[in-house]
Amino acid sequence: MINPIEQIVDAIKKGKALFFVGSGVSAEAGLPTWPKAMELLADHIYKADRSIAVAMKDRIRSLKLLEAAELYYLSDTDEDYRIKGLELVFGEEPQITDNLRCFIGISPSAFITTNYDLALEHTWSDVFHRSILTLRNNKRNFLLHTES
Repeated sequence: MINPIEQIVDAIKKGKALFFVGSGVSAEAGLPTWPKAMELLADHIYKADRSIAVAMKDRIRSLKLLEAAELYYLSDTDEDYRIKGLELVFGEEPQITDNLRCFIGISPSAFITTNYDLALEHTWSDVFHRSILTLRNNKRNFLLHTES
């Protein structure tokens, strides 16, 4: 019987590997962890919607981070204000580390991520000297673009 590690290696070699990655990639790139990002978003929304910010902080303390993120989108602000907060928290240029280069160098056939930042795309460009096609979801529709 083939062991799970060998199955993963075999899938990668055949170009059939799909990676699902989260905030560990962002943290490796020097960007805020999920709890820290939620705190920063709660701070951002505080002036515009104090009650939502307080509710977000309660959820963050209880480690109900998805609920905190949902509250951010339910705040009594316009979409531009919410996007500005996301840009403040996730808009910094990611650091491309040796660990990220090694991870990207495995060259899976695709990534699925919950991350808002571009750490994967920047590292891909650094390793392969070409852009990667990405599909991003926003509230209105899916946007397809290439990193330049």
